[in-house]
Amino acid sequence: MYLIIAGEFNLVEPVIKYIDYIMALLLLTAFISIIVKVVNLFYPVKEEYENNRDKYLIEKTGLSSKILALLILICCVIVISCVYIFITDTVTYHFSLTLFFAMFNSSIIYLMIIIIKKV
Repeated sequence: MYLIIAGEFNLVEPVIKYIDYIMALLLLTAFISIIVKVVNLFYPVKEEYENNRDKYLIEKTGLSSKILALLILICCVIVISCVYIFITDTVTYHFSLTLFFAMFNSSIIYLMIIIIKKV
């Protein structure tokens, strides 16, 4: 909210800048946590796929619902990307917004891996 206020009123005070940096640090720690979750979840999926390749290819139940869920997540990323581009054009300090966008994309990747894992 403070980012929108700072962008609308063109506040160039250092307080807003420091608040942006503090929010960015908090988002950075959350972003690193999400990246660790994605990496830890991806390795068993890769091993399971290589060990059970035939079962993976034969089993097709629920595949269309998984594809639909993945398409919905991709559309969500596209919509959020458009909102992100619009907000970064109007806001002066958008470093924490950029980290939030990266964290959101990592969460979407995490959800996609979970969906693929439950094949």
